[in-house]
Amino acid sequence: MNKKLRALDLFCGGGGAGMGLRQAGFEVVGVDFSWQFCYPFQQLWLDALKVSIDGYDFLWASPPCQGHSTLRHLPGIRDIEYPNLIVPTRERLLASGLPFVIENVVGAPLRQDLMLC
Repeated sequence: MNKKLRALDLFCGGGGAGMGLRQAGFEVVGVDFSWQFCYPFQQLWLDALKVSIDGYDFLWASPPCQGHSTLRHLPGIRDIEYPNLIVPTRERLLASGLPFVIENVVGAPLRQDLMLC
């Protein structure tokens, strides 16, 4: 009997990454601070930086991108301070020792040597 691998979808939003993880064969659990009514899998309404990652085989993180988006320069929103959760997310995922992906928009402070298109 093969155990199904479990993926934790941090900052899960509406479930686009979660759906891809499910299609790749993972059992998916999403985590978001705001309840996502359209999220198609089990969801935990918790802080993605504090939720337990015990019992998972793979971590996916999609931290908020508003502070790095090119749209942040539009009038009316350019003076808003957005949280940069990429650094603490990266630190937590590296410390976990688990395989992981952090995805975000072009311009976000991620590895520049690896981009999937």
